[in-house]
Amino acid sequence: MFSLSKLANDRSNRLVIASAAMFEAKATISLFEKKNIPFTYIEIGIGAIQASAMSKSLSPLVEGRHVLFLGSCGTSATFNSPYLVQAESVHWSPGDVRRGQGYLVPNAEPSIQLRSLSAQRIDSVEIVCSSSIALLSEDKPDIYENLELYSVARNWMPLAETMTAVLGVTNHIGPHAHSEWVKNFKDVAFQTSNYFEQLLS
Repeated sequence: MFSLSKLANDRSNRLVIASAAMFEAKATISLFEKKNIPFTYIEIGIGAIQASAMSKSLSPLVEGRHVLFLGSCGTSATFNSPYLVQAESVHWSPGDVRRGQGYLVPNAEPSIQLRSLSAQRIDSVEIVCSSSIALLSEDKPDIYENLELYSVARNWMPLAETMTAVLGVTNHIGPHAHSEWVKNFKDVAFQTSNYFEQLLS
């Protein structure tokens, strides 16, 4: 389990906060600074390829430490307003594979299990990742899609003591995904910060 309250009282700076872009983590970073919680922040870049290269080069920074990955995702479920989820696992699963129009090399991209927050209060879901954002609606109602998490977890899970991910659901997967993300990404960043403030109170 990933105990945020325990890390908050650990003055040895064993916490790493990571996100694709600073704006996803800025509110949470401000909260942790306000509470004098020591951490290292890593910006790993937007998209699967950039995230893979950057997280690989920065791998020594996470060795033996607790990684908290923050970001956003889309969902195939009915979407009315943004909310938070926790990643229990992450899978490399491009849209063409999910729709039965392609396949992966067997065992080349194994699924990765992540750690749960000890006091989660949000749903745990499986996250799928690919190098592109799907514009077609999904047939399955339980798809949660993110670009970077698999790339980062593949590089860091063998080194980090724990890794957990909290993602804001910003949009429905489909042709309007980007416009919905633009509308909601700031909201989920503040939702994430408020969530951690509740856990630490």
